[in-house]
Amino acid sequence: VDLTLNTHQYYMIAPSLKNMYTGDYYITQPNPWLDDRLYEPMFFNVPNPQTLKTAVTTWTGRFNNPDILLNAGQGLAIWYNKTDQGYTYHNPVTTHFPKTDTQYRYYSEETQAPTLWSNMLDRNESHRFIYEPLATTRLVPLSLGNQTVTANGTPVLIGNPFMAHLNLDPFLTANNTEIYAGYKLASGVASVDGKMNNFVSYQRVGETWFTTDPNLSGAVVNLTSAPTIAPMQSFIVIAKKANPQIKAPVTTMTTTPGNVLRSTAKNEIKVLSIVAQKEDELDKALLIGAGSNVFNAEEDSYKFFPNNNDKTLLIYTRSSDGYALDINSFGNYSDVITLGIKTSQAGQITLKFAGMESFADDATLYLNDTKESRTINLSLQEEYTFTKTADEDLYLENRFFLSWVPNAPTSLENVEQDGIVIQSAGRNIEIISKNGTSLNNVRIDDTQGRAIVNKSHYGASSYHFEAPAAGVYLVKVQSQVKKVVVR
Repeated sequence: VDLTLNTHQYYMIAPSLKNMYTGDYYITQPNPWLDDRLYEPMFFNVPNPQTLKTAVTTWTGRFNNPDILLNAGQGLAIWYNKTDQGYTYHNPVTTHFPKTDTQYRYYSEETQAPTLWSNMLDRNESHRFIYEPLATTRLVPLSLGNQTVTANGTPVLIGNPFMAHLNLDPFLTANNTEIYAGYKLASGVASVDGKMNNFVSYQRVGETWFTTDPNLSGAVVNLTSAPTIAPMQSFIVIAKKANPQIKAPVTTMTTTPGNVLRSTAKNEIKVLSIVAQKEDELDKALLIGAGSNVFNAEEDSYKFFPNNNDKTLLIYTRSSDGYALDINSFGNYSDVITLGIKTSQAGQITLKFAGMESFADDATLYLNDTKESRTINLSLQEEYTFTKTADEDLYLENRFFLSWVPNAPTSLENVEQDGIVIQSAGRNIEIISKNGTSLNNVRIDDTQGRAIVNKSHYGASSYHFEAPAAGVYLVKVQSQVKKVVVR
């Protein structure tokens, strides 16, 4: 994660990753006396951690403590400047996360010599998003950072805990008993000593949003849509009561414009990409071959964010406990995985599977189409086109599923010869001409030599057969140019 800010002004920010500390916002050097940029953090409505002076409903003023752990949803302010005190113009500087330092050395008070070592810093899983361990109930509690909130009307600084935009409408609805319907962002003139008292205010009345901007002489401006809070941004809300319990539902995550930010599982060893395409529209979901089959907020990602619901084509898988997922981690091949597709229009849809060559080296993955009674070996055929009819539901959730069959060293379940593929899964036998050549003759005999199937002049490029019982069958296929016999 890179964060680029202009020097010589304050920014209201929030941590995005696990185990971030106030000292992590340095630009180039972990030892601040070697850096050509200084940064000055401030908290809100708490005692200054360096001077211990109490600040009530206002900023603490700058402090120098580099080892204060930042929690999910905790807000703070940051000022960057050059070490040259006469430096007053704005210049963009970038800091990178996650930091790996396990200890900081820093100034004591205002002296020019580094005299103190910080506490040791825990960096466990510091590359992970900060909200993930808290999202198991779909509600992320926001830390107030020990702010003093004793009564109705108290301003509270909170931060967006997600690495995606925060949609204010559902956020305020979820917290309507805790905070008022509005928020403030710092704006206008500020100084490094903590004078930051100009704000742009946003209010919601009914369904209408408007803003009051002090930089526009207090003019009231109606907004055409609900505002969002950017990733790594903090903002001020007004409490309705003492010690409000503010939370951010995971469904409030969105980005501009219209897509969700996706995280992936730890230890990504095997990844299967599933793409659904209908004409020019497409959508994608991921399967990760490691982790738990049930939903785990640190491994998996929800599909149905608000902006996703506006799309006409979606593909997703369901965890074993029923969650619709954008990214689905699993480790137990004994479970089948339901494949869901949302599409509002009838017509042909193509499913494309990528990554099969390294995804399931100890098992064969099959796509099962229950409507057509077809089973497709995805290691041999990575695309499958089907037709959604007008009488089918908006959400196709009972038509497709994925299943695994452990590989056997001597198995003849899957054979490819001279451009003809013959594959089996359970009692299902699939015959495919890979280059689209017509299959002229298809015959399937049982072990007694009796013809179970005998089709002459068949004409299509594939054939599906469900055997009456498990057993051994002799398959004879003749295309326009080749003849293949497989037992």
